[in-house]
This record gives sequence, structure tokens and C-alpha cells, in this order.
Amino acid sequence: MTLISFDYFIKNRKPKFELKDSFFHKYKTLFGVSVITNTLTSVVIYPFDTLKRRFQVNGGIGFSNQVMTLSNELTIILSNPKGFLNLYR
Repeated sequence: MTLISFDYFIKNRKPKFELKDSFFHKYKTLFGVSVITNTLTSVVIYPFDTLKRRFQVNGGIGFSNQVMTLSNELTIILSNPKGFLNLYR
């Protein structure tokens, strides 16, 4: 019977619980990434959706204020008292 030194056990020891492999750590990481992604997407895309909606409503046949250019629509939106916040309405 051979004796194994104490250093062998220290080097080859596996921890009982690894944080990176736990379900909670994986869930927390994925949840954090999805919250950041959804927030950034909403902040960036929502103004363009507002512009699209205004083009669809104001550009229809029968409306007196037909807007044909993006720059004209942005000047109308930004000239209102709330300014840039009108893009998030």
C-alpha cells in the first residue's frame, strides 16, 4: 500500500460547490444581460417607432398636414415645448 502525500489532495481537490456552475448564478447572469439588452433596445428603437407612427397617421390621404420628409417631422416634434421627450410619447 502506497501513501499519498497531503499535497496531492490539496492540488486535486474539487470544491463542493462552485458558484459559476450553480443554477442561480446562471439565471442571474442571463437575467441581467436580458434586462440590459431590452432596456437599450427600447431606448434606441422607441423614437423611430414614434416617427413611423406619426408618418402613418399624418401622411394618410385626407389629412391636411402631410409630412413627407424625416427632417421636417423631426423639426415639428422637437419644436414642441417638451422637445426631445416628445419622441418617447
